[in-house]
Amino acid sequence: MKRNIIFCLISVITLISTGFKSDKTVISGDLKTGDNFEASLCITSNDFTSKVIATTKVVNGKFSFEIDPMSVPTMANIRFNHSTRRIILEKEDVTIKYSREAGYEIQGGFYNNLIFGWENSEEAKEINLQMYKQSVGVDFKSMSAEEKERYKSMSINLRDRQQQIRKNYLLSLYSHKDPYVRLFAVIESYNTSDKEIEILNSIKGELYDNADLQRLLKIRADADIRADIKKRLIIGADFIDINAVTISDKKVNLANTIKQNKFTLLEFWASWCHPCREEMKKLPGVYATYKEKGFEIFSFSVDSSRDDWLSASSEMDVKWINAYSDKSGVDHITDTYAIEAIPKNFLLDKDGKIVALNIRADHLKIFLEEKLK
Repeated sequence: MKRNIIFCLISVITLISTGFKSDKTVISGDLKTGDNFEASLCITSNDFTSKVIATTKVVNGKFSFEIDPMSVPTMANIRFNHSTRRIILEKEDVTIKYSREAGYEIQGGFYNNLIFGWENSEEAKEINLQMYKQSVGVDFKSMSAEEKERYKSMSINLRDRQQQIRKNYLLSLYSHKDPYVRLFAVIESYNTSDKEIEILNSIKGELYDNADLQRLLKIRADADIRADIKKRLIIGADFIDINAVTISDKKVNLANTIKQNKFTLLEFWASWCHPCREEMKKLPGVYATYKEKGFEIFSFSVDSSRDDWLSASSEMDVKWINAYSDKSGVDHITDTYAIEAIPKNFLLDKDGKIVALNIRADHLKIFLEEKLK
């Protein structure tokens, strides 16, 4: 009996001395704000989308996640209040502190301390402090043009210095013996140039099933494909066909439209793109003037939401072919035409050859006036 009592006492003392440590990994933080909002912890899933693995409430700037320990170190994002902060999930607990004066400070395990170590350097903290002091009490309205320009120049120089510190630090980790360190350094560099791709390819054998690694390799592969497409989609090149539907669910085909007209403007736009909508407001007059002379517009919305496309279309005077496809169709067509930014258009002749790229309404009018006399 005494032996059992002694064993129990030892167990209790052990629990007390270890602070009742659970088998969970704890990610806690203090954002030095009195605000309350929700935060989510996300990792990259196997299909390269962001997967939420935990949510919590941020109360007076403080928060805490408790998750099952990861089997391998994993890059994660904490999303809160329209911001995102990267951390690494490993066996040790992670603490995050933030203040406008000092910026971020992350501690917690080998990988966090190493990858984000540049943020704790004296130079980085000094730059953060300078940026904070520069922004406090600034009244832009009372500034002269010269003062505004000087303020802008100082801000840019400070940010450039900060980014250079970060870049040099991460570059120093590219040759680290640990493949996870090399992977995380590339992720944190926000770069997939030839140097980074060489590093990623060198660790494929060790981390072949890592979702972040595969995502980065896919991003580079997709970029290479888009670059090849851009090289092909030049003046004189052939168009690529599009099948879609109009608001009335009528099926439309770009190839058929081209055959029926002397010139067809393929216009890519979206409801959320203000420059697109401003440009499209200038097209009704051009369209009305040259429609009967063999000119047609085939506008294609890259909206991810059909409802957004319908709503925006109802607000605009769209007399021409106004096309859309489902989400998979949008992705396919934007990939096919290497659409990275809008507005973007291609002016096609009756043979489907590209005769102009990104032609604006005023120049389009001059072109058609000359060609469709």
